[in-house]
Amino acid sequence: MEFQHRVTEKIDSGKLLYHEDFYFNYLPEHNFFGCWGVGTGEWRNQYSNRIYCPRSWVSLELIVSGSFSLYWNSRKQELKRGDLYFLDTSVPHRLQGTPGGEKFGLFFNGGLMSGFIKQKLFRNQEILHIEKTDELEQLYRKVYHAAENGNPDFENLVFDILKYLDRIKNDQVYPTALNRALNYLTETSDWWCSREKLAEISGVSISTLNRLFLKYLEHSIGEYCQIQRIEQACCLLQFSGFSIKEIAAECGFSTESFFCHMFKKIKKCTPSEFMEKHRREYHPEQK
Repeated sequence: MEFQHRVTEKIDSGKLLYHEDFYFNYLPEHNFFGCWGVGTGEWRNQYSNRIYCPRSWVSLELIVSGSFSLYWNSRKQELKRGDLYFLDTSVPHRLQGTPGGEKFGLFFNGGLMSGFIKQKLFRNQEILHIEKTDELEQLYRKVYHAAENGNPDFENLVFDILKYLDRIKNDQVYPTALNRALNYLTETSDWWCSREKLAEISGVSISTLNRLFLKYLEHSIGEYCQIQRIEQACCLLQFSGFSIKEIAAECGFSTESFFCHMFKKIKKCTPSEFMEKHRREYHPEQK
C-alpha cells in the first residue's frame, strides 16, 4: 500500500500555530480495515480549527503531550495526555490547542469498521483515557513509520492498535458492576436485555446499576440500550438493503412508527433521510 506524504504548517508573527505531518492513501478499500492514513499534529498558541465533512470519515486521535479543548454538541471537553477521542467528521466540532499540544491521528473511512470501533471499542463514548499512554503512542509511531517506509505490515500494525484497545477497554475507570453490564451488552449485542437480568449479571440492584449508567454514561439503562439499537439500525440502513419496516423489526421495535420517532429523536433526521444520504455516499452508482 503506497502512501502520499503531506506536511502543512502555519506561522503567524513568527509564532508557530500548527505543524501537521501526514501519510495518506484515499483508496482504503485496498485494506481490510479501511484505514487510509496516519499523521501527527503539533498545535500551539491557542490555534483553533472547525472540522466538518458531510461525507463521514473518522479518526482515532491520541493526545501525547500538552492539552486541547474539544467543542461539540454544545459541550466542552478538556483533553490531556492519554486521552483518545473518536473524531467523526460528520458531526461539526471545534478543536483548540490550550495552549497547545501534540497528537496522533489514525484515519478510517466511515463504514462498518468505524461503526465497530465506536460501538465495541469505545462503547459509543467519544473519549477514552489510556493509562499506559507510552504503549499506545509506540504503536501509533510504528504505524506512522510503516506508512513512511511503505512497509507491507501497515495493516497488521493497525490491527495491533485495535487489539490493544479491545484488551484495555475493560480497564477503563468504571466500577466493576458497570463493566460487567457493558461487557455483557457489547459482547452479546443483547440490547433487549431486561433491567432485572442486567442487574443480576452485574451483581447489584437495578437502582444502583441505573445510577452507575447515569453517572458514567449520562444515560439510563433503557436510554443507553435504545441508543445502541438505533446505532445497529444505522448500519442496516447503510448496508443491508432492507426496508425501514424490516429494519425496525430486526432492531426490536414494536412498530415502524415508533422506530421512526425514536430514530429522529436520537439522530435528528428520519430513517429515510439517513438511508438516502449514506447509501448515496457509499454507493454513488445508485444516484
